[in-house]
Amino acid sequence: MKNLLLILIVLTTTFGCRNDDSQEVDQLKAKKEFASTEGIKAIKSSCYNVIIVGDSVKADKKINGWGFDGNYFKVFNESGNILLEKEYHSNKMVKLKRLYWYDKFQKLIKHIEYDYYGKGSTLIYEYKYNSKDSLIQFTTSFDKFKMIIDNEFDSDNRKTKSTTTNTKNNNIGIVTFDYDIGNNCIKETYYGNAKTYKIVDMVFDKSNNMIEIRRQEYVKNDVDTIDYRHLYEYNSNNMMIKAKTFYKNESTYSSVEYVYDDNGTLLEEKQTPSALMIKNVSSNSVMKSLGLKNHIILITRYDSFGNRTQYLRLYGDGNTKDDWTYNYTYDSKNNWIKKVNYKNDVAISMVKRHILYYDDNQN
Repeated sequence: MKNLLLILIVLTTTFGCRNDDSQEVDQLKAKKEFASTEGIKAIKSSCYNVIIVGDSVKADKKINGWGFDGNYFKVFNESGNILLEKEYHSNKMVKLKRLYWYDKFQKLIKHIEYDYYGKGSTLIYEYKYNSKDSLIQFTTSFDKFKMIIDNEFDSDNRKTKSTTTNTKNNNIGIVTFDYDIGNNCIKETYYGNAKTYKIVDMVFDKSNNMIEIRRQEYVKNDVDTIDYRHLYEYNSNNMMIKAKTFYKNESTYSSVEYVYDDNGTLLEEKQTPSALMIKNVSSNSVMKSLGLKNHIILITRYDSFGNRTQYLRLYGDGNTKDDWTYNYTYDSKNNWIKKVNYKNDVAISMVKRHILYYDDNQN
């Protein structure tokens, strides 16, 4: 699953001139693992059960990682780029290992992932750039499977075409890109088997903020379509304050609202589905099996360092809620070194991180 997720993420960011959540990603830069990776040489993270001793929460036995937490070891270069990453089970067995290589300009050129947990597979990602630092080729290799994405650019270094080739069955996919006079990508057209199967149109305001995305996907009969629409709102500082996604019609949608402090740091995001969305979810057997039949609102809050401090899930009965909170201890560089996880005010786990900095050995 992680391998597939990584492929999809890279495909999304490599394939298009933007992705449907690209602006949301830009706005959520505050949500990161460290205040800054620059200056960090290595980091070790360990997850534990907890015990209560008096008024204190203490680490007990080591446990497997879950959610956003994990047992891992990471190494960075002096530019803050990751070189090595290992994920472990609680018994210290290696689950995954990732290696990264960069060119002299610190652009990622190769990434290998070794899976020690599943089938022992190896994924290889390779990146090539033009003289203007734009990605012209991305290759994924997995056993006998190999996929190559070739990107073409115009004289203004704008991506005009992406061609994806699957060398296993020679399937080819093509995406073309159109721009407005402000160099904003306003249209993506997707082709497969010489037929158009998806068209994405983007609309921008005078500040070049994307305010609307219209996505039309053709089904097998080439007549019926699946339509999606995304609307975005911004504050006076051009920071996204609301994102709304419509599914099938104007009554079926979900919205996400963002709140920032005066420095532009994200403090809260609130995800709310429409009443019809709730009804549809309630009638979905899969959602019922997951216990989500009455889910209404998700609220996530962050501290000034961008770390998540609360994850609140509210339900339709007006009373029931799941409330996860997170308490941090920071080092002198504002990176957290201990986190205690609570659910409904009960401590359930702890994460400890040992961070080694490049300047630790300097006088």
